[in-house]
Amino acid sequence: QVLAQIGTGSAAEVKQARKYLGGLLRKQPGLNWREIVPAGWSEEPLLPETTLNETFNTSDGGTIGPVYTWTRRWNAGTDYPSIYSNQLAWVGTYSYPNGGIVADADVSSSDNWADIDYKQQNYAGSEYFGPVCRCSSSALTGYTALEVPPYGQQLWKLVAGALTSLTSLTGGGISFPTTIRVKANGSTITGYRNGTSVASVTNTDLTTGTRGGVYFNSSFLFPAPNRLLADNWQLTDGITPAAATRTILLCGL
Repeated sequence: QVLAQIGTGSAAEVKQARKYLGGLLRKQPGLNWREIVPAGWSEEPLLPETTLNETFNTSDGGTIGPVYTWTRRWNAGTDYPSIYSNQLAWVGTYSYPNGGIVADADVSSSDNWADIDYKQQNYAGSEYFGPVCRCSSSALTGYTALEVPPYGQQLWKLVAGALTSLTSLTGGGISFPTTIRVKANGSTITGYRNGTSVASVTNTDLTTGTRGGVYFNSSFLFPAPNRLLADNWQLTDGITPAAATRTILLCGL
């Protein structure tokens, strides 16, 4: 698993491997991490970033942020996400849009979950929206729980932006606002509304991914300004932070 985190050995991947080791030490304090790293590895574990929070509190129509840099991984259409009234907004005209945005930051474990507050949807048709967890740093690959008001929630696998359904629609319509969560814990993928499980499935296709994002998809053409609003995105691996420790050697006493 450490080798998988190292990947090609780039600086970013080495840093991620160090954070992965730090996460293991949180969960297994007695672990001798030197026994599980490649021969010649000299990097120390890093304390993990455990939770990412994005507020979207920035100027209307501006770059998505401000807490993180977001990469747009779009498949089709020109109705890109933007900012409206300190919220993530999906505006647009007529373009069958679909794709996602990914935060350029990592948590420490591939077992992670993403939340977002779904605030508004102005069209009662096939508009799919939801958070993405266990996401790759190089592609729109991960798991997502998509709401399709007024029909229900559905779990999907994303591979380079292509959707594969893992469950059928369930749960019926929602009221706004509703906090949507998708969680990948080992091979168990679960979707939630306001902390209550709505859908769950076992899937082993995607085992790594320490980023998260948001997915958008529309199957209809329609002009509706600010037709979708969301806020308060979060990605977390559930590892409880703790202060770093030091070992002090006292010599000559």
